[in-house]
Amino acid sequence: MKTSFLIALLAGLSLSSVAHAQASNWRTYYEQPISTFETNKWQVEQINVAVTGSNKVVWNGRGTGNAVTKVKSLFTGATKLGTRKLQGKRAVSVTILVLDFQSPTKQVRRLDRTDLGVHHINFSIEINDLKSGTVLLPPTVIEADLEALTGSFARAFVAQKQGQKERVTQHLASVIQGFLGQGPDPRRTFKRYVK
Repeated sequence: MKTSFLIALLAGLSLSSVAHAQASNWRTYYEQPISTFETNKWQVEQINVAVTGSNKVVWNGRGTGNAVTKVKSLFTGATKLGTRKLQGKRAVSVTILVLDFQSPTKQVRRLDRTDLGVHHINFSIEINDLKSGTVLLPPTVIEADLEALTGSFARAFVAQKQGQKERVTQHLASVIQGFLGQGPDPRRTFKRYVK
């Protein structure tokens, strides 16, 4: 009897701390998209992805390797998707530096509330001419926050046999594509509670 009361009390305290969390503003943002006058001349031949520090990377998705390896793989795939429309004659390299990548834990994703959790993602992108090494775009910081799916939204997504890796990859690809002027502008703000 005491044990079940203690478990119920601890569960209540855990949920109440989430319930009293403050909503914060998040965003997908970059200053300006690049002119298609420039990007239509490019063709991506090389993608380099680096991570600033493992203490700024938290990834709770499936896949092999540690969090840094998983995030590098995720960004490589997203960059390939986001640059596939570039079919120009100038061979370029894209360098992505992941500055911050925090995703919610499985425990947060399993909560019943659907207004919790954020994939907090900041990275820089640099474009260089592959032959000459000329910098065509100096490192430019992009914020690419995305609402995490929790509660019934997460369960519906899993029922469709889709994982968060695919969703985050597609989001990053859209952000990169929009930044390069090759797709819709993804910039926006949203409010979300974070535990």
